[in-house]
Amino acid sequence: MNQKADLTVSGEIGQDYLPHRIKAKAFFQNPVDPESVIPIFNRWISDRTLEGHLMVDIADYRHVPNGPSVMLVGHEADIVIDHGDGRPGLAYIRKRNWQEKNNGQSDALSSRIRIVLNWLVKTAKELNLTINSNELSLWFQDRLFARQLGLVPDLTEAINQEASIVLGKGRVEVAPIQIDTRRALGFNARLVETN
Repeated sequence: MNQKADLTVSGEIGQDYLPHRIKAKAFFQNPVDPESVIPIFNRWISDRTLEGHLMVDIADYRHVPNGPSVMLVGHEADIVIDHGDGRPGLAYIRKRNWQEKNNGQSDALSSRIRIVLNWLVKTAKELNLTINSNELSLWFQDRLFARQLGLVPDLTEAINQEASIVLGKGRVEVAPIQIDTRRALGFNARLVETN
């Protein structure tokens, strides 16, 4: 028996249809030596510095061109000095344990995007990294979620709402990153006008 899922969008996406793996990336303004973050990542593991995160290991991929350079691997999320797509930056990749707090907003999709962006900003500050405050990218790594269910308009709206808060006052333009349909669905958010 083939039953069609009961799915509504625009703030009413069912829990089963929410993305579970979201990657946010902010781009560096100045070059960063990936080796310089390894002692900090080690301290975060031993001191359990990141609240709500169990960080377990560091992976060194500096030998891989245009990819992750140094990755702090955790149960809930990974934190990466990322040179993917030829654009060096800091990435926060949430994998599981979404503990959204209901602050009167029923939109769980926006809540998940907000959680990822807030951790990205917090991590950049903790690492004392200077990031471009006018642009960021997000990828929804649950490919079937994004493409098969036709949620691109809802994702665009939710990213616009949350990226506007992170990037500051002004008009934010959100556009899908058209790379390869075999890869995660990505979006670029850019501050195009300031108030």
